[in-house]
Amino acid sequence: VRGRVHGKVTFDEIDKFLVPKPAAEGINIDDVVEIISGPFKGERAKVARVDASKEELILELLDSPHTIPIRVHADFAKIVEKARPEEEEGEEEEEMEETDELESFWSR
Repeated sequence: VRGRVHGKVTFDEIDKFLVPKPAAEGINIDDVVEIISGPFKGERAKVARVDASKEELILELLDSPHTIPIRVHADFAKIVEKARPEEEEGEEEEEMEETDELESFWSR
C-alpha cells in the first residue's frame, strides 16, 4: 500500500474491483486461444462455441489432423489472436485487388 485515500469512497466506486468478471468474457467464436492447463497444455485451438452460463469453451485443436471438439473451462484458455470481423476482411480483399492491378501494370 503506497498511501491512503483522503475522503470517502462510495461502494459503487469500488464495486467493480470486488466482483470478479466472468472468465468467458471477451472470448468469441473463431478466436485462437492457447490452453494453459490440463492435458492439452500448450496447445493452440480455435473457439467453436462459448457457453457463458457454464463458463466453458468448445475448442478445436489447430495442430490435430482431425477436428475433435474439446470442452475446456474458460479459466484454462488464454486468447492468442482475436477473430477479425468480416468487415475488415472485405477491406483487405479490396487492398489486395488494388495491389494486383499495380503489379500487373508494372509487369508489362
